[in-house]
Amino acid sequence: GRAGPVLPLEQQVRGASAMPDGRLVLATGRDDVLICDPARPHDSPAALPRHSGSVSAVACSPQGVLASTGSDRKLCLSQPSGSQRTISLTFGHPLDVAWNEDGSLLAVVSDQGQIALFDRQGEWLKTLAVHEHNALRVSFDEAGALVTAGRDGCIRWWDPESGEPGNVAVLLPGGGWSLFPSGGEWLAGSDGAADAIVYACEQADGSVELLSQEEFLRETTAGQ
Repeated sequence: GRAGPVLPLEQQVRGASAMPDGRLVLATGRDDVLICDPARPHDSPAALPRHSGSVSAVACSPQGVLASTGSDRKLCLSQPSGSQRTISLTFGHPLDVAWNEDGSLLAVVSDQGQIALFDRQGEWLKTLAVHEHNALRVSFDEAGALVTAGRDGCIRWWDPESGEPGNVAVLLPGGGWSLFPSGGEWLAGSDGAADAIVYACEQADGSVELLSQEEFLRETTAGQ
């Protein structure tokens, strides 16, 4: 819990990632990325030109491969050897990038609710549609699942191999939350969250009946 050194930057930091050698790479909204050394906080950061527009996100893999993206709709991969590869993105405006734990898979999320997956060389693998509204952030959990957050108020888990959805955490008014599996039945949540859940069940005549959590469980149990 002890605070570390404070880096005196003059720009707003939009994203940051740690490099294998302990330095930090920063996205500041300019057309370059900054490399800072926390062990030498008074040294001027090194600026690396990477984009023709503002940089929105950066991520460094365990192998030291630096990924950055921004308003120019480009994905730039910089290898530790100094070589670079720039890839044009064909979906929306990229907002975030993330590597998985072993650095073999890179995810880029866009404001159109999609995620593009690339291998470590920058080869495109697939694109997933993950949110109805803007997707804002992406990461990988310890099990290797994709985790996304969007303007729809949801945090979603995905299988990066199959693209199949997993659990969904819904953020509720007042700071509460509820967790659902892909099938929709409530799993867990904050205190009182279960009482706020309403299930819409279509009837044989086409009408919709609204059921509480208790009523829904009773109906589904009786029908088994």
